[in-house]
Amino acid sequence: MQHKTGAGQTMLKVLGILMIIFGALALFGSLIALTGSSWLDGPLEGLLAGTRAAVTGMVSSVMMLVAGVLISIWRAQAAKAQTLFILSIVTIVVILAATIIAAGIGPMLIVEAILPVLFIIAALRNKNATA
Repeated sequence: MQHKTGAGQTMLKVLGILMIIFGALALFGSLIALTGSSWLDGPLEGLLAGTRAAVTGMVSSVMMLVAGVLISIWRAQAAKAQTLFILSIVTIVVILAATIIAAGIGPMLIVEAILPVLFIIAALRNKNATA
């Protein structure tokens, strides 16, 4: 008996793994940045900006990590296709908001938005295949 793979499931599997890896790395980097910003010896504005960037980075990396785990768990369940699609929209909104709050609009916004945009495409393909 062959296991039928729906449209978008393979893409969701790969994206789930990538989002777990990059979310964990980003969380680790944000924790290092947070501890590093507390060691800054300078004006208060610089300290607050560094802390704000680290905290918003932590929020977006945790969101990416959670989304990656949920993708890995739910990608093959047809009943969760709509939930994954909604999660993809929430993920990109959180990551875009955190990026804009932390550093403003710039090249990193494009880099950080690639995986969530691919997540939206894969979730939409998976949702349409199960409908």
